[in-house]
Amino acid sequence: MKAILFTGPEQIEYTEVPTPTPGPEDILVKVAAVGICASDEELLSGEHPYIKNGNTVYPVLPGHEWSGHIASFGSEVPEGLFTQGDAVTADVTMSCGKCSMCKEGRYNLCTNRGVIGSYKNRAGAYAEYITVPWKHVYRLPEGMSLDTGALSEPSATALYTVKRVGIDPGATVAVFGDGPIGLLITSFARALGAGKIIQIGSWNEKLDISRSLGADEIINYHDEDVVKKIGEATEGKGADIIFESSGNDLAFSQSAEALAPGGKLGLVSFYRKTQFEAPINALITKDASIYGTLASPNTTAPVLKLINSGSVHPEYIITHHFSLEDAEKAFALIRERKECRVKILLHP
Repeated sequence: MKAILFTGPEQIEYTEVPTPTPGPEDILVKVAAVGICASDEELLSGEHPYIKNGNTVYPVLPGHEWSGHIASFGSEVPEGLFTQGDAVTADVTMSCGKCSMCKEGRYNLCTNRGVIGSYKNRAGAYAEYITVPWKHVYRLPEGMSLDTGALSEPSATALYTVKRVGIDPGATVAVFGDGPIGLLITSFARALGAGKIIQIGSWNEKLDISRSLGADEIINYHDEDVVKKIGEATEGKGADIIFESSGNDLAFSQSAEALAPGGKLGLVSFYRKTQFEAPINALITKDASIYGTLASPNTTAPVLKLINSGSVHPEYIITHHFSLEDAEKAFALIRERKECRVKILLHP
């Protein structure tokens, strides 16, 4: 089958690899759409933590945000659960189901986990086919497009973050970052009862999308003092809840300063700098709660229901489509930063 491999830092190869054969408990899926994630960019550049700590090595077959149609089943997939041709997606974390973390339902922390398209080199969906254990597969609701289905994984990541931190009814929420996860967090925060939502980003076009997803106020950090503007929007109190989705050390510092006393800070992005100066005392003196969030355990099924109900609209963030063969052009578009883009989908 045709696939994209990252063969080294900044090296993309469109090539042929063996079509995977499903194991007894696996489902073979023909991929229809796969999203480019910021973590894929980090795998390509060599900056991803999994590359740096040796848990993932080149060559990598990336891609963890995807949808497709079932092509075949393994012999031990429960009969009648799925049908050939079903439109499906899947979790990003493949768990063992046996370790203590799995038994607690926190399979994103499974000690034996694989992560589609990255961790431990689990093959991803930048390819014509992918195999996934049936227990991690979800049928798309009838009528949901495959493009929208491919956004179930980033949507689930955003929903998991919002639910883990918790939205107190009527709370003022600030979201740092106008990338896919930041915009989707805004959408779910609105759906789950936030009062005022403030989106911080760098592209006016993306900030305009955030308004359609539920943001009440927008701040372009190139033009305005972020901490001052959040203070003005909250009558000097600060934001009750802040989600930092940019992975930028300055944004972390601004989040600490802009958080209200007793507030909650959710972190949902890897930081390229593993060590940096930050006003940590601001978080201590505010008696703040800090939440790290990883992946999207137990959230894919709920997110599909929310999307299908019309409560959230992740499809609003799709800005570009490329064939799988043109993946290098898609990454060039991202790197050039000349044209506004949010979510790019590749189509094998």
